[in-house]
Amino acid sequence: AAHKLLTPLLRPVLGIPGLTGLAMITDLQSTDAGAALTKELSDNKQITKLELVIMSAWQYSGAGMINNYFAIGSALFASLTVPVLLPLGLIFIFKFIGAIGARLVLTTVYKKDFINE
Repeated sequence: AAHKLLTPLLRPVLGIPGLTGLAMITDLQSTDAGAALTKELSDNKQITKLELVIMSAWQYSGAGMINNYFAIGSALFASLTVPVLLPLGLIFIFKFIGAIGARLVLTTVYKKDFINE
């Protein structure tokens, strides 16, 4: 189901298949669980090396962001001058910007490294 629902979003934006969606969503909550699911996809040859690197860039920026934001950031909530969810939304947006940037670099500068994929 995730593959069918998320491929139309993830393929054009990040260049990865929808079956990676579960690993990406899990990474929002837990860095370790997202990494484990990503490793399983890679070990089972369900994603290419290029897709693995793009996913890793997405996961690396703000890994476990929901837990970290509410556990650590909650100490600062009283001093925020914006709604509490706005910084969380910005973190989420920058996760995509980081992965899109990684995809652009990989498909231009490092294109030769992924020819045999």
